[in-house]
This record gives sequence, C-alpha cells and structure tokens, in this order.
Amino acid sequence: MKTRTFANTLLLLAAAATAQGRGFAPVAPASTVAVCIEYDQQARLVQTAQPVATRLLAAADVTLRWHTGFKHCPENALRIALQEHSSPSEHPGAFGYAQPYEKATIRVFLDRVLASQPGGADSANALPALLGHVLAHEIAHLLQGIIRHSHTGLMRAHWTVEDNKRMRTTPLSWDPDDIELIRLGLAARLL
Repeated sequence: MKTRTFANTLLLLAAAATAQGRGFAPVAPASTVAVCIEYDQQARLVQTAQPVATRLLAAADVTLRWHTGFKHCPENALRIALQEHSSPSEHPGAFGYAQPYEKATIRVFLDRVLASQPGGADSANALPALLGHVLAHEIAHLLQGIIRHSHTGLMRAHWTVEDNKRMRTTPLSWDPDDIELIRLGLAARLL
C-alpha cells in the first residue's frame, strides 16, 4: 500500500512538473471547485454541514462552490451522493468513500453518520460537524487524486472518539503533506 501511495505521489509530481514545463501556470493559491450534492432527506443537516466542509477546505486554499442535485451539475464538478441505507459489507466502518481515479465520485453513508451520534442536545452540533468533516475528507481524496490517509487530523483513516468530540468545537487540522497533495492534485486535474 505504501509503495502504491508513493508511486501515485511521484506521478502527481511528474504531472505538475510537466504542466509547468509546457507553459501551464501553476495552480493559483486558491482554487475554486464545483461540488454537486444530491440528497432526498436530511436537508437541514446537509445544509449546515456544507459550511463546515467549506471552511475546512478553505484552510487548504480551496473554495467550494456548492450545487444541489446532479441535473444541472457543471461538467467538471465533483459529485457527492448521500446514501441513506448502506450495506454493512460496503466499506465496513467507513462514513463514505471517494473514487479518486474516476476524479468525480463520492458516496457518503448518511445512515452511518446519523447512527454514530447518540441523540440529545449535543447532537445538534455534533452531526453537522461530523458530516462536514466527512465531506471535506472525501473531497480531499478526489482533489489529491490518490487513495491515502494521514496518521492524524482530517485525513486520518478512522477518527478516534476524541477526534469526534473535538471536531464539534474545533476543526480537525490538515497535515502539511495533505495540503501539498491537494495542490499537486489540482495541478494534475488541469492537464
């Protein structure tokens, strides 16, 4: 797995170098990415989670431009489908998954996000924070263009109980390597 991640990173570096060698401008400090999200239920939750994801990606110099539904989705937009009923055998233990080699597809298991938080007064803040972090995590996979996880922070494979508690008040942080991979991934998407 580490060999594959390293090889993918080298490919992204080569793509970015090639782009610069062909006279393409490097990625601007802030890039705008269109994101289409489709959902049937939980509109309020999704709409309160989107600003959380937007702030998280802004910390990596990425501006998200949200669109509701796929019908009028821009051609190069990322597409997020919220799945309300997931199978336990589909990506066990995950809140969602991205398909970075397809460059556009994310599926979020909304039922798992909802089931992870007990009810009560605190869940009003916990659910949007968790879903916003899940959205940002999966969007970052697509922007990086590779499947990899960090040991800590937003791009950790599985968040700890402490991470889940902390994200309610303080966003999880980016590893500097993740920000660099997003930048390189965005450059490769422009090729």
